[in-house]
Amino acid sequence: MKKRTKASQKRLNNLLVVLLLVAAFLIISTYAWFTANRTVNVDDITVNVATSSGLQISADGIDWKTVLPYKDIQNAYKTYTTSVNQLPKLMAPVSTVLENSEGHLKMFYGVATSDLKEDSPTYGKYLLTTTLQEDKDTFREDLLGDGQGEYAPGYYMAFDLFLKDTAPIDHLYFGGTVWEYDESEDEGGKHVEATAKKGLENAARIAMIQSSTNSDVDDVDGIQGLSTASGKVFMWEPNYDTHTKKGYDNGKALGWIDTDVTTAIDYSGVKAEIPEGSGIELSEATATKNAEKFDEINEETGATIFKTRKTEKASLYLGAVGAGVTKYRFYLWIEGQDIDCENNASGTNLEYNFKFSLDPITE
Repeated sequence: MKKRTKASQKRLNNLLVVLLLVAAFLIISTYAWFTANRTVNVDDITVNVATSSGLQISADGIDWKTVLPYKDIQNAYKTYTTSVNQLPKLMAPVSTVLENSEGHLKMFYGVATSDLKEDSPTYGKYLLTTTLQEDKDTFREDLLGDGQGEYAPGYYMAFDLFLKDTAPIDHLYFGGTVWEYDESEDEGGKHVEATAKKGLENAARIAMIQSSTNSDVDDVDGIQGLSTASGKVFMWEPNYDTHTKKGYDNGKALGWIDTDVTTAIDYSGVKAEIPEGSGIELSEATATKNAEKFDEINEETGATIFKTRKTEKASLYLGAVGAGVTKYRFYLWIEGQDIDCENNASGTNLEYNFKFSLDPITE
């Protein structure tokens, strides 16, 4: 497991930080969604969770710490039998409109394949099919052997964390960064220069569902049983105003954007399954052209959506939280409907940093 630099450790000050390193395969050609079942490899995952100012964190609602190791999240199922700890070895592009379905986000795994039927009106075009996914309940050691398959237990990351404070939180902030980095460097890698970036960090997303708060911090059953079924959904799109030339070219070729678009770009998430045999041409994969299958990602979805610029500090206000324990169900994924989710964007590593703070985040 890679060590982080001393400088990066200092950024933990007064913040709750979860750091995940995500590596990707090198692939070629340019299309929205990775084609031919291309994937993102999840190599070493380092999780550092630190709290201060009375905040404590737990993976199971039992063992409370100011520093939470990644192994606690992996092993949460042993003491938290209804845990959601989906931590796959490989990730593949998925999409969502942030619909909360009984406490879980509806996530759709997408595959873009070429139509090879010569008599088809879409012959030679890429068609998108999608399947609704189900969060895995546990991350079990018996699923980690060679027979698990490369994606087990899923295409995206999903896990629960518990936050405890003995006093009401008047203002809770969330933020962080998503960076591409070069793992070949000493001391755990370095951030890639802007001119060398491939754009995968621009397709990264983080979301969470916030439960109600259990005021009895010693009620283990009540804490673990906190429901996210009616919980508020937050989604963060970092680097929303930044895209690579290949990403722009990709969006223009698909007709998703106009030639004069140069900054922020809205996109349509997947909201329904598209079965095999009924694939939708990628140029038609928008809410404007297929409203039954896609929806624009905006506040009308019912979620609170944060977007930050490349140069902007992410200090996202989540509101007030009552005294006690609150559950957060996290989702980390690569958004297939983002124009930067194209094959040229792979072949790099992603560093997710996200944090909770009692004060606005300035570092």
